[in-house]
Amino acid sequence: MKRYWTLFLGVIGILLASYGLAQWLGLDIEAFWRALSRVSPWTLGVIAIALLVLDVFLPVPSSILMLGVGHIFGGLTGSLISLIGTVSASLFAFGLGRISRERLERWVGEEERRRADGMLERWGLTAIILSRPMPLISETVALMAGASEMTWRRALIGSCVGCLPMSVLYSITGAGLGEYDHGELVF
Repeated sequence: MKRYWTLFLGVIGILLASYGLAQWLGLDIEAFWRALSRVSPWTLGVIAIALLVLDVFLPVPSSILMLGVGHIFGGLTGSLISLIGTVSASLFAFGLGRISRERLERWVGEEERRRADGMLERWGLTAIILSRPMPLISETVALMAGASEMTWRRALIGSCVGCLPMSVLYSITGAGLGEYDHGELVF
């Protein structure tokens, strides 16, 4: 299991580095949303979903994005858009893990992979559900689950259950905001 933990922590490190790089470059998501406010609502919804999926490996502040979606589309439609985006992101990460399965097995060995598969068979669904609102951890857990024996169906169920509360809460909160600068309310 040592190599799995090394990989888990390595993925988190890479994601943290990408967030640090984005901060260093001074990326401004609020200015981005203001610029997008001139785009048609349907195009904006598709862009929001795409950005939530890209959050798997790019520093997209998904919580701010979901607040903006709720602010622009309202609580119900914003929740649906956020849910589609976050579940798609989880399944995208799961798919990346599935594609990487053979390479991972060569690196960690069959015995270690079997032990990890057993642990993920028992706790994987719960891990996906509980990790969905946690930045960096959620993507890493979905990647690792994808490399296991977990089925797509279980990954979908876990993703939906884990993503629904945060999608609804962020979107409803965003729908009630008069402007984007209300971090204390979201906290």
